[in-house]
Amino acid sequence: MVIDILCPLYNAGEDFEMLMKGINAQKDVEVKNIIFPVTESSDNTLELAKSVPNAIIMEVKKSEFSHSLTRERAMRLATSDVVVFMTQDVFLSDSHALKELAESINGNIIQAFARQITKYNGIERYTRELNYPAVSYTRTAADIPHEQLKTFYCSDACAAYDRKKFLELGGFDGKVFQMAEDMYYARKAILAGYSVRYCAESIVTHSHKFTLKQLYRRYYDMGVFIAQNPEFQQYKATDSGMKLALFTLKQAIKHFDVPVLFRWAPDMAARYLGKRAGEKKKVA
Repeated sequence: MVIDILCPLYNAGEDFEMLMKGINAQKDVEVKNIIFPVTESSDNTLELAKSVPNAIIMEVKKSEFSHSLTRERAMRLATSDVVVFMTQDVFLSDSHALKELAESINGNIIQAFARQITKYNGIERYTRELNYPAVSYTRTAADIPHEQLKTFYCSDACAAYDRKKFLELGGFDGKVFQMAEDMYYARKAILAGYSVRYCAESIVTHSHKFTLKQLYRRYYDMGVFIAQNPEFQQYKATDSGMKLALFTLKQAIKHFDVPVLFRWAPDMAARYLGKRAGEKKKVA
């Protein structure tokens, strides 16, 4: 299995060593190229990227970076049939993570994403358990009536793409997204008759410690994405949000997780209010 990796970098000094350690430990897969779109940084990120023998560097100005356009441009530099998108803060927890993920791209499956775990306790651990279960699944258009918006769930923190199909379908259509470009493409792929795979056998560690302000902003950006792409408004998301809230509360009570019990209400409020505020943003 021969793949390319596409990993945007920005002030990645603290993450870079762990990122490369995980990549270099992979077995039964050949990483032909690592494409690094490097946004102008205040540390030595560019020099670190250039030190990787099979790196392809694409320098990006801060004013020109977006999660969608930057990846779309970088994808044109790839040559392997399967390209794995990663973020700099992801650690490949298993030596066969890339092999398992890349092999998911097969036939009608043209996008696949890995199972994410976290090194932290707290609400993030419980949300990861719900959003990234231990059992793999495949989503098609037949799942839309039941799964609604969840049908298109995907994460470019670690996701594999069929390069040729990505280019044939127009990628992210030249649009500027600050998040959810993975979900945008998943919808395109599924409505075009293709499938999206969740590969639970590919395990990566991806951890955050968001403040309430950061969490609000993250969900605000998601709301803005929905506002800017009204085609997503036809799908229900309320059930998923309520399911997440109840699941985390249940887990906190079950484990008598006092810090989570104190954090739960403001955390869920930040998510809900942020998304609602973003959805009300007027589209230019």
